[in-house]
Amino acid sequence: MNRRTVIFALVLAVVASGGYAAWPRYGDLRGFEPAEIAELETAMWRDHYEKRYLALFGHLYQM
Repeated sequence: MNRRTVIFALVLAVVASGGYAAWPRYGDLRGFEPAEIAELETAMWRDHYEKRYLALFGHLYQM
Protein backbone atom coordinates (compact mmCIF):
# COMPACT_ATOMS: atom_id res chain seq x y z
CA MET A 1 0.00 0.00 0.00
CA ASN A 2 1.18 3.44 -0.69
CA ARG A 3 1.21 6.30 1.77
CA ARG A 4 -1.88 7.98 0.31
CA THR A 5 -4.00 4.87 0.78
CA VAL A 6 -2.91 4.48 4.40
CA ILE A 7 -3.70 8.12 5.19
CA PHE A 8 -7.11 7.81 3.52
CA ALA A 9 -7.89 4.66 5.53
CA LEU A 10 -6.89 6.37 8.79
CA VAL A 11 -8.98 9.45 8.03
CA LEU A 12 -11.94 7.25 7.13
CA ALA A 13 -11.57 5.29 10.40
CA VAL A 14 -11.39 8.50 12.46
CA VAL A 15 -14.46 9.97 10.76
CA ALA A 16 -16.42 6.73 11.18
CA SER A 17 -15.55 6.40 14.86
CA GLY A 18 -16.40 10.06 15.46
CA GLY A 19 -19.75 9.61 13.76
CA TYR A 20 -20.48 6.55 15.85
CA ALA A 21 -19.54 8.37 19.07
CA ALA A 22 -21.79 11.30 18.19
CA TRP A 23 -24.81 9.13 17.29
CA PRO A 24 -27.47 9.60 19.99
CA ARG A 25 -28.22 6.58 22.17
CA TYR A 26 -30.78 6.35 24.93
CA GLY A 27 -30.62 4.11 27.98
CA ASP A 28 -33.74 2.51 29.38
CA LEU A 29 -33.42 1.49 33.01
CA ARG A 30 -36.73 -0.40 32.87
CA GLY A 31 -35.10 -2.80 30.42
CA PHE A 32 -32.29 -3.68 32.86
CA GLU A 33 -31.87 -7.44 33.21
CA PRO A 34 -29.54 -8.29 36.13
CA ALA A 35 -29.18 -11.96 35.15
CA GLU A 36 -28.13 -11.03 31.60
CA ILE A 37 -25.61 -8.49 32.90
CA ALA A 38 -24.20 -11.10 35.31
CA GLU A 39 -23.73 -13.59 32.46
CA LEU A 40 -21.98 -10.97 30.33
CA GLU A 41 -19.73 -9.93 33.19
CA THR A 42 -18.65 -13.49 33.98
CA ALA A 43 -18.02 -14.11 30.28
CA MET A 44 -15.88 -10.98 30.18
CA TRP A 45 -13.82 -12.18 33.17
CA ARG A 46 -13.32 -15.55 31.49
CA ASP A 47 -12.21 -13.82 28.30
CA HIS A 48 -9.80 -11.65 30.28
CA TYR A 49 -8.15 -14.53 32.12
CA GLU A 50 -7.92 -16.64 28.95
CA LYS A 51 -6.45 -13.61 27.12
CA ARG A 52 -9.15 -13.61 24.45
CA TYR A 53 -9.23 -9.85 24.04
CA LEU A 54 -11.32 -9.75 20.88
CA ALA A 55 -14.09 -11.75 22.58
CA LEU A 56 -13.73 -9.50 25.64
CA PHE A 57 -14.27 -6.44 23.47
CA GLY A 58 -17.29 -8.09 21.86
CA HIS A 59 -18.87 -8.77 25.24
CA LEU A 60 -18.05 -5.26 26.42
CA TYR A 61 -19.72 -3.83 23.34
CA GLN A 62 -22.73 -6.05 23.90
CA MET A 63 -23.07 -4.78 27.46
